[in-house]
Amino acid sequence: MKIRDITRLANVMLGGKIDENAFTKDVMDDELAAMLTDNKILISLVECSNLVLCELAEEYLPLTAKETLSVSQIAPYSQFSKSPLQIISARSNGNVKYIYRPDGVDFGVTGEVEVEYSYRPDKKKFLDEIEIGSTQLSERILSYGVCAEYCLLSGEYEEAQVWDKRYKDNLLGALSKKSEMSVKIRQWS
Repeated sequence: MKIRDITRLANVMLGGKIDENAFTKDVMDDELAAMLTDNKILISLVECSNLVLCELAEEYLPLTAKETLSVSQIAPYSQFSKSPLQIISARSNGNVKYIYRPDGVDFGVTGEVEVEYSYRPDKKKFLDEIEIGSTQLSERILSYGVCAEYCLLSGEYEEAQVWDKRYKDNLLGALSKKSEMSVKIRQWS
């Protein structure tokens, strides 16, 4: 799924203010590049998509990465390949305690440390594939979130509440465990 797909559906939900041709291109050409710099609605929808993806990773479905870092007590945040939100585990011949510092994570050891952490997704462009932590989320659910953010940024607060409710209800429904229901067989005596 690409940012383009989410913004296309959000555009439809919001009344189709953007020409549908913008969403049919698979490569960046001059026409699409011009639309992405001139069309304020399209620019806003892409920004709103990024906001929704960040909110999703920070609050509902953490994205995780695991990597080995060479540290000298403190690992600067720039040393991580992704933008870390929270350390899940750190190991170097056993568990390593860590402390968050303004300039990085203090592991208190020198050498190789295997770190698993949740991270914030990089800002995506119009034709980029998105990262989400679940296959259960559809374009429709993410588009509800984009519509909510767009309406909020546009000052349409009541409509933003409607879209936000749809987004949260559908998101929580998709993320809740759906187990098989079973009914006991009746026995007749």
